[in-house]
Amino acid sequence: MLLTPTVRDQELITQESTRATYWEGSVNLEAKYQGKPVKGRGYAELTGYAKPFSKGI
Repeated sequence: MLLTPTVRDQELITQESTRATYWEGSVNLEAKYQGKPVKGRGYAELTGYAKPFSKGI
């Protein structure tokens, strides 16, 4: 499965508030289902990829 962002720079780095880094936004999807290509649109949210979240908020 391939997810491609539809808008650049959708990563949020919130060092001054929650100190979490996450990516969210609209995506285009390309995949195969039962051997046939499918395309679609969706919304994705990614967290935890930059560094572990700390409890010191």
